[in-house]
Amino acid sequence: YLTHHQKVLRLYKKSLRHLESWCIFR
Repeated sequence: YLTHHQKVLRLYKKSLRHLESWCIFR
């Protein structure tokens, strides 16, 4: 069972990683 906080944290990490890869790609 995931709490709202955990969900947000996961999404945040996911987007952060995506941003990172995007910056590297650029």
